[in-house]
Amino acid sequence: MEKRLFTRRVIVWSIAIAQVILFIECGVFYVWSGDRFAAELAIAGLISFALVGALIASQQANFRFGWFVLLTPVPALVSFLATQYVDLIEVHRVALPFESSVWWLGNWAWTPSFGTAIGMLTVRVPDGRVPRGWRFVDWLCIAGTALLAGGIASIQFPGGSEGLTPTAAAVLYAGLALIAMGAVGALASLISRYRHGDRDLRLQLKWILLATAVVTAAFVYAAVFAIAFKTEFDLALAPSYVALSCIPISIGIAILRHRLFDIDVIISRSLVYVTVTGILGGLFIGLIELTQQLSILYTGQKSETAIVITAFLVAGAFTPVQKWVDEIVERRFKGADAAGRLHLVSSTAESVVRVIDPHRFAQWLVDESVTAFEAEGGALYLERHHHSRPFHSRGTIGGDAAVEIKVDHADLELGRLLLGRRRGGIDYSHRDLVALKRSAAALGEALAVATDFGHVTAPAPRAAATNGGAAHATTS
Repeated sequence: MEKRLFTRRVIVWSIAIAQVILFIECGVFYVWSGDRFAAELAIAGLISFALVGALIASQQANFRFGWFVLLTPVPALVSFLATQYVDLIEVHRVALPFESSVWWLGNWAWTPSFGTAIGMLTVRVPDGRVPRGWRFVDWLCIAGTALLAGGIASIQFPGGSEGLTPTAAAVLYAGLALIAMGAVGALASLISRYRHGDRDLRLQLKWILLATAVVTAAFVYAAVFAIAFKTEFDLALAPSYVALSCIPISIGIAILRHRLFDIDVIISRSLVYVTVTGILGGLFIGLIELTQQLSILYTGQKSETAIVITAFLVAGAFTPVQKWVDEIVERRFKGADAAGRLHLVSSTAESVVRVIDPHRFAQWLVDESVTAFEAEGGALYLERHHHSRPFHSRGTIGGDAAVEIKVDHADLELGRLLLGRRRGGIDYSHRDLVALKRSAAALGEALAVATDFGHVTAPAPRAAATNGGAAHATTS
């Protein structure tokens, strides 16, 4: 598992870094060539997409949303490189083949980045899935992108916009209008999720919602001015290119401030070690300079012994500095997240497992799990009463359980912990499942070692029916 995760991260970050390097190279090339066009304004936003997409995709085993964000800039990059290729021929007089074919490709290749960056991407925030009833946003964006690309692809080389026939112009403008409608639909879906979401979901979505509103307004502006006022196409799209960076920036804010995608822990660890490295590096350089100056002052020459002593001092300072920085970062990133609360439950249980009342801990685990994850309901079934009513329950699990965790100890299966779906449509993350499994393992140990195990196998009086039907395991 660790090897697979490492391989995925290498691939993801290689793709992202390659995009960043190529986009920067394209920007430098256009400045050097004196070539100015509005699409260059999108380079910063496209780089942001690549970096934020890599951050998301490298942390989730099957999180398609991260790959969606990561690969969004690729069509635009192909277009930039094609334009650079043509500039080498036209501006710098470099003899290269296939000029007309490359020009034709570069002219329309960018449209998938434009057509999917807002509509198809934001309708999938934050869990990577399209909410029920909003699939039409995808079809609007796909149809609009196809028409936009087809209209631009019909332009003959050379000629530029002058080669656009009335039929091709109608197709192009229809595509632009459909993409704008898709962006409006995606904004509406985001507003709906914000209104019906819980507090955590609203905090995560508020910045993304604001950014989507800004970019959607820019898309609508482009469609209105290009179609109604016949504004030059590149100029009409200029605000959209600038606003495009709002989306990845808003996702980054949601990650850093409101635990979107559960990767704040990875970010906090990175901050710790980057900060410690910077502090110790500066300390090492400063002490070397100080000791050498003192050595020259008293002995008239530099001392290699001073370097060795400084190295030992810096090495000894690593642990206290690391702990100090770690405390600062933890204060910045700590919060009452669901998985963190469950880890606290587990730690408490593990420390007193031999003296705790298993009956009370079992009830506590169910109640805390339902509260922490804002689940519709939860229930604990003990193995001896597998087909009876639950030992303890809270809330109602409608239909199938969203999560089923085994409660076991060694090779002995003692029961099952079931949780319903989370309110607001949020999925249980990998970190959430790890916390639940650890809590269930602590309960299993408590049940196995408790001297009064016999009395906890009877159904608790408070238990009530929690399932509308039979619960089926979706996670174990």
